[in-house]
Amino acid sequence: MVQLPMHRVEARLFDVEPQRLEPYEEPVGALVNWASWEEVGAAICNPSAVRKLELEDGRMMRSFGITTPMPFKKDFLLETLKKNRETHEEVYQESLKGYLEKAMQKIGEVKSGLAEDHARLAEGEHIELRSIHFGLELPSSHIEVYDTVISMLENTMQDTIELSPDAYRELVLDEWDWQRGFLVKNSAYSGTARRLSVSKGYSK
Repeated sequence: MVQLPMHRVEARLFDVEPQRLEPYEEPVGALVNWASWEEVGAAICNPSAVRKLELEDGRMMRSFGITTPMPFKKDFLLETLKKNRETHEEVYQESLKGYLEKAMQKIGEVKSGLAEDHARLAEGEHIELRSIHFGLELPSSHIEVYDTVISMLENTMQDTIELSPDAYRELVLDEWDWQRGFLVKNSAYSGTARRLSVSKGYSK
């Protein structure tokens, strides 16, 4: 069980001017001695400050002393990773289908415009040729990341694996550093990507 240090906490805020806290003299952002978590909450838990706290990148966890790797069952990690991989692949396959459908629609629009220009040119009219742009980004995939980790777990001789908080967020919670871009980009073609992007707070 991880023991959180109850006597001190590092309250890190972004873009917040240093504030004087009574009865202490240290500004927010410094390492301050506290008697309890209640005092911490009373000092920093206000709407403007909470929005600035580093809750997503692990620094708050390190501030609270959650840095020691914890052991997890290999079977649990394998099952979770395979489920996450299935979701990732589902998003990618949907995105491929959605991309091709939009590309075919764009091609149809371009062909129609070119046919009109060709007819006008045949009638002796002056036309200006236009560059053809589809404006579609290719779908992306990081499936090889899952395959690599799954292969490692399937071939390791260990029954338990130690994960740091950062590794846990990636392997179990499926919150990789590229996950936001993957879901937002593929949302243009995949309903599953749009749903996940909204549920994770990446888009509205």
